[in-house]
Amino acid sequence: MAGISTTGQPSVKNYTLLKGHLMAAFINPNTVGEGLAMAWREMGNTCEMTLNLTSATEKHYQCLSKVRTADLEYITELDGTVTIRLDEWMFENLAAFMVGEARVRGEGSAIAAGTAALNATGFVVPNPGATVINPLADSRIGGRWYDLGVLAAGPLSSIGGLHAGLTHDRRLYGVTAGSVTITANAVVYSGVPVGTSPSVTQFVVNEEMGMLFVASGSNFENDIIADIGASTVNVHSIDLTIGAYPIQNQEEVAGLTGNQLALALKVVGINGANLVEDELFELTMFQVVFRPDGDLPLFAETELGRFTVTGTLQRNQAADPTGGGFFTLRKVA
Repeated sequence: MAGISTTGQPSVKNYTLLKGHLMAAFINPNTVGEGLAMAWREMGNTCEMTLNLTSATEKHYQCLSKVRTADLEYITELDGTVTIRLDEWMFENLAAFMVGEARVRGEGSAIAAGTAALNATGFVVPNPGATVINPLADSRIGGRWYDLGVLAAGPLSSIGGLHAGLTHDRRLYGVTAGSVTITANAVVYSGVPVGTSPSVTQFVVNEEMGMLFVASGSNFENDIIADIGASTVNVHSIDLTIGAYPIQNQEEVAGLTGNQLALALKVVGINGANLVEDELFELTMFQVVFRPDGDLPLFAETELGRFTVTGTLQRNQAADPTGGGFFTLRKVA
């Protein structure tokens, strides 16, 4: 990258092995500064990044002799894509792969200690005594895990047994097992942490994940069945009381939202093949629309999970008014 050799001999300073930091930035949508990159964030360790340029051409053929021959070829289309293999499972990186949205969600307002809050909390169980059983639901209660959550509109039994009342973003995470008490068939049961001796377990609570496990054949299971036996809906909620529960916020990615993600990309790196001097470079792509490329390896025996995204370069004249508006590769030092 040092330049063209003028000696007629190979110059090792021109050999290139690029390594560096890959960064991304949202593009300013506001009138003032529209199109310019905002704050840059690191995308983490990236060992593979390829720029692919394609073109379409047309040829003109002269017709003045017996055989038509080409006398002109001109470019009609230019296209550019970038392919990146990402090693780090940051939520922003995953959002680029999943055509989704990285966000922070929580359970809303804090729940006061000892509050049943008009059936505002509960866990959902199938009803083995219902007159109409959903064939897709397992009617057994014991030996199963259940989510703890906040109901949006009262107990499920009052809204036709639909799971719509237990909203996904109202899950209870980070609970204390001893603070969870459930009344079933007029008997109050208390939760114990995962790992408690099965001989004394009625139900155990996964405190971090906000889930409880009903012990098969336990008095708790029998009282649940007795409590909901008169109901005719397929699923039922059992009211629980919980100790003081603070707001819990989690980062998450909502996948396949259809929101195409357009980012500016920057690579700040060094030519590792140049052993004579520290040759620094900067590659800037002013607007790239991402899409997934290949698989997301969720489980693997040995290899780390990596994933690949492909982006289409788009013109951003506001960010590069004197150039082509697509990308620049600059030698800094």
